[in-house]
Amino acid sequence: MFNRLILISFILMSSCKLVPEPDLNPSNQRQIIYPAQIPGVGLDVQTTGWAKYPIWQYMPENIPAEFAKQKKEWEHYTIVGKDYSMSITLMNVGFAAAALIDFCHYREKFEVSNLFFETNNLKGFSFPLTPYGETMWEKDGDFVHFKYENGKRYLEFSFKEKVVMKSVKGKLLLTDPPESIAVVRPFNKPKQFFYENKVFAMPVEGEVTIRDKTYLFEPEHTSSILDWGRGVWPGLGSWYWGFFSGEVDGKEIAINMSYGYGNDIRGTVNALLVDGKIQKIDKIIARGDLKNPKGPIHIFSNDGRVNVHFKPLYHQVVNADVLVYYAKLDKLYGTFEGDIVLDDGTTVKIKDFYGFAENVFYKW
Repeated sequence: MFNRLILISFILMSSCKLVPEPDLNPSNQRQIIYPAQIPGVGLDVQTTGWAKYPIWQYMPENIPAEFAKQKKEWEHYTIVGKDYSMSITLMNVGFAAAALIDFCHYREKFEVSNLFFETNNLKGFSFPLTPYGETMWEKDGDFVHFKYENGKRYLEFSFKEKVVMKSVKGKLLLTDPPESIAVVRPFNKPKQFFYENKVFAMPVEGEVTIRDKTYLFEPEHTSSILDWGRGVWPGLGSWYWGFFSGEVDGKEIAINMSYGYGNDIRGTVNALLVDGKIQKIDKIIARGDLKNPKGPIHIFSNDGRVNVHFKPLYHQVVNADVLVYYAKLDKLYGTFEGDIVLDDGTTVKIKDFYGFAENVFYKW
């Protein structure tokens, strides 16, 4: 009965609870250096850990039929600039699929948020087995297209004007760094797993047009992150996630930081990227109210390598409730400053590094 496309705008409503922070005990981070299949036959998940590349081979054919509705495919880009940012998402949550786009202007204090939602009929969606393919969605002339080719990522999208949505179109070019952070981690329930690749600190070039106004993204002032995920996930969950990047003393430095989603005792997704190379971080803790647009928020690591403060510039609050899909988001865009310790022991002081921190609860 729900084989139809639902067109809605995100409703800006009350914020969600904070994701519980991890303990400060060191974890047993295990680096995976040899390729392995994920999952194995019968949803066997043995090779949990982290890697500098997405070296696991995703095998959806090994997911038994009884878990088909729990299979998830997720691709999300957040693009961060000094005046405005945006995010683009394509996802398949088993019983439904969606295309989302958000644009936030911190200085002018406005945003555009659109959601296309389809249940029981995934026609028009295409998700590759690796982060290096083509991901597509198309419906009645509206489309989102992600394509990887020779170290570049091409993002193109177009949404026509609707009763509840503004027209949005754009073309963006992102450049991959040499390394990224990939993890496979289980959940507490047997046979559930998450295969994730975070590709971050990608400079961005292109433009986005909202109605008749065009916004430019220049690589000198814009960075981005890809969150690519596959697996069998629980229907209810939450996470904290953040990212920032910038340049200091001739070094390009960025960080991906997250907690709250799955059992990451063998492989957190926390990592520095220094001149395109991964430097592993153990646990990240964020203390402060992600529901408070004035902050401040203190972010640090249990291994002493990250100690920064986050100053929010814009607070995006989203409550999406469509049929069997529900998500609540608090996302703060702003600047980071503080100390980062590199692998060689050098302490680098950062200031005015742009990025974001988000707090999410979902049910899907």
